[in-house]
Amino acid sequence: MALDLTSTSEVFLIDEPISGLASVDAEQIIDTLKYMSTGRILICTLHRPSQTILNRFDKVMVLNSHGQMAFWGTPAEMKDYFQHAARELCLHVSREAVSAGGAEYAFEVMSAPFKRLGNNKLPNADLWQERFEKHQYSKQRKKEEDEPQPKSIPPLPRRSVAELWRLFKLWIMRTFIGRIRSRMSMYALLLEAPILALLIAGTLRAASTEEYLFYYSLHINEYLFLSLVLAM
Repeated sequence: MALDLTSTSEVFLIDEPISGLASVDAEQIIDTLKYMSTGRILICTLHRPSQTILNRFDKVMVLNSHGQMAFWGTPAEMKDYFQHAARELCLHVSREAVSAGGAEYAFEVMSAPFKRLGNNKLPNADLWQERFEKHQYSKQRKKEEDEPQPKSIPPLPRRSVAELWRLFKLWIMRTFIGRIRSRMSMYALLLEAPILALLIAGTLRAASTEEYLFYYSLHINEYLFLSLVLAM
């Protein structure tokens, strides 16, 4: 682990760095990891870390037994979230788990049977992910409601005729210079309209009489419409 952290990598994925260690040793390992990973991204997988260990991390993701995300946020927010869930859903959690806190408490809350379902049935696999998504949505809505509403946009200042004429000339010159600087733009400007006009005139040249007359053209409506579009 020490050799890995001395490399030039920017992201570290570490699996169970405190497995089998005493609580004091585990805290020292996490402190060392946090110190050596300054300016880098450190992702650790932990099975049942204590609240003290979790508090050393910036973010915590809790996965249920089906691998779905049951929580994502700071360690303090995780503790409040599962305490609120236990009260709201009337879940029975042991005193040992309550005093231990951390992942032990979160996992016991997620695995506690629902008395309201009858016969101590367990909830469906998607319940905790759906509940967290609903929690995030409600949190975002409340944040948007608490934010001050933006002030109305002030009206644009009125410009005199001379200012409008000066802006119009600047726009014309900028557009013209932009066209002539690009060879493809010049080709499109000079050749696109005549070529399209010839194609339209050729494909729509059909009359109900033997001799073609514009007045008796079968596609006069389409011709006028495409001519207008081409001119624009």
